[in-house]
Amino acid sequence: MGAVKLGKILGIPNYNPVIADPVPGMEVIKSGRTTGVTTGHVTAVGVHGVQINYGSEANPIIATFNDTIEIIGDGAQPFSLPGDSGSVVLEKATGKPVALLFAGDGRTTTTCSFGGVCRHFQVEPV
Repeated sequence: MGAVKLGKILGIPNYNPVIADPVPGMEVIKSGRTTGVTTGHVTAVGVHGVQINYGSEANPIIATFNDTIEIIGDGAQPFSLPGDSGSVVLEKATGKPVALLFAGDGRTTTTCSFGGVCRHFQVEPV
């Protein structure tokens, strides 16, 4: 197993560890385990009442999230698929982190504020 390289994200050439706030229309990029590097854009911020099923169809376990960020992929490509959760979403132009991916349905990706996560856990990106 290779060493962790600080200041690098696989497949993203311009990573910049300075947190930015997402805004509707912002072009974004991420590198995920399942889909690799994909691009998209922020369609909404401050979305409330997002319901995610963490169970199964037969035995649903529904969690409701508020203040989320919605992203869709460019063209006909999904921005994320199962296995991409935990990916850092960056502003495409600057490489600055804006969101943390945690759910999606193949069309819409749901994320939370990267700055909010960092403040909550008292950490900074490197």
